[in-house]
Amino acid sequence: MIENIDFIIPIYNEEKRVNKVENWLDWMSKNTVNCTLTLSLNGCDDNTEVELKKFSHNSKIKILIHNEKGRGVAIINAINKSKKKYLAIGSIDDAWDKNFYINAFKKLIEDEDLFCVYGPKDHPDSIENRLVIRKIISIFSKFFLRIVFFNKISQDTQCIKLFRQNEKFNRNLIKYNYFFDTYFFLLNKDLKLRFKNISINVNDDNKNSKVNISSMLEFVYDALIYVIKKPKIF
Repeated sequence: MIENIDFIIPIYNEEKRVNKVENWLDWMSKNTVNCTLTLSLNGCDDNTEVELKKFSHNSKIKILIHNEKGRGVAIINAINKSKKKYLAIGSIDDAWDKNFYINAFKKLIEDEDLFCVYGPKDHPDSIENRLVIRKIISIFSKFFLRIVFFNKISQDTQCIKLFRQNEKFNRNLIKYNYFFDTYFFLLNKDLKLRFKNISINVNDDNKNSKVNISSMLEFVYDALIYVIKKPKIF
């Protein structure tokens, strides 16, 4: 069993996948103690908020609503409101094997100096079953980041993760959108906080991906601005 974790799920226009919350609740009831599922909505303009009302009275669920759009907005606001010792970033699409969190929690318990455990898709033992287009986008993103940041990024950064509360880390987070997870990893390295990678199983055949040319351009733009004007750590 794992405990004292806030599972943060950023949500943007997911009215068709709200039922996936049931899978989270079922898994949590079997594997967790004193854990919370925080559904953090950012600028939704569909019926996601309405669909989630059926979970509003569940004591394990916390629903946060923000008018501002962006993955970073959803995650950072959830982090700032969390009282748990550990924080996890997940996804509502249920594509990632949630047993990753059990293995990651064991790593954090075994090593008190460990800040974060990542589940990168390019780990040698990871199993990845995704649409070809999504694999191509991942390859492009990784190649681009390696060029822009030289060898500072040597792994997939767009992945689920489990980490400890860390005040300095939290206050330096920036509300990027698609670039948020890459910035998370860069900040982790800049602060010299120890991390570990473990394998993950991904089974994602979602044909309604929100990743498109516009989002890729936004990702590239934010990455280049980061390089040109690197944010100061305070």
